[in-house]
Amino acid sequence: MHPSIVSALAAGAPPMLAAMLAQLGLHEVEGKGSNPVIMQMARRVAGAHAKLDWVGAFYGDDDIPWCGLAVADAAVRSGLVPVLPNPLSARAWADWGSPLVGPRRGAVVVFSRQGGGHVGLVAAVTAGAKRLLVAGGNQSNQISLAWFDNIPTVRGGRVVGFRAPPSSGALPEAPVVADDGRPVSKSEA
Repeated sequence: MHPSIVSALAAGAPPMLAAMLAQLGLHEVEGKGSNPVIMQMARRVAGAHAKLDWVGAFYGDDDIPWCGLAVADAAVRSGLVPVLPNPLSARAWADWGSPLVGPRRGAVVVFSRQGGGHVGLVAAVTAGAKRLLVAGGNQSNQISLAWFDNIPTVRGGRVVGFRAPPSSGALPEAPVVADDGRPVSKSEA
């Protein structure tokens, strides 16, 4: 994605989205070893609340799916505490915050996928909100902006739902961006 588009998306972004966009390009280490920044994310989330202290001990390697961890870390860096039974589980985010009818800028978006789920933050939409540009972790093994079709699971798509972070107030409309033709994400784990 062109740097000027990333800069435009970051300007005035809701806090969690701004925190996620600030780490674009952060990637896991292939093979042996782990990215120390991703491991620090686990320690930061674990230190945010007593009910999350298990996260640091559990998360021992960046080969463990980390989309939920990236969203939890963005929440913590934004001053929010993601007290969920398991913030590492993408599907658990479908119960956090308040439900939204559709995509809003900075909303948590939860997806289904074979073998589990995926979670990220809405950065932008295409005209008619047919596609979502999602900032998230573990998208092709990095924090990136990736396209997803905006089709709910009840219609055969992957979108489970949208959630507004607690205390976020009304989230702004998602900016409309041109579809750059990249295919939808198929690599989130």
